[in-house]
Amino acid sequence: MHTKKHKKTPGPPPITGIILPSKWNEQGKPARIALHTDDRKEYEIDFGGAGKELLDLTYKKVAVQGKLRQQLNGRAILSVRQYQIIKDAPEDSVSSPQAV
Repeated sequence: MHTKKHKKTPGPPPITGIILPSKWNEQGKPARIALHTDDRKEYEIDFGGAGKELLDLTYKKVAVQGKLRQQLNGRAILSVRQYQIIKDAPEDSVSSPQAV
């Protein structure tokens, strides 16, 4: 008897962008945050799951995996499952050309 091995289907690609405050409290600290992408999209971060951890990563570039949902007002809400901080390459480093 043969059993089939089920491969996990890869999920959607991570969403990459910078975490920026979108709302502040009375003390001037971020109360809500959003992920701003290079293509000028904005995803409000849901504080459930790993989302609250991103509050400490404002102004950092991250890659986020999670579930995206639309509100009735058109805003996109991102429930974060996992994330990774993206370290930018040092500006003085020179990348070697690719061979073709």
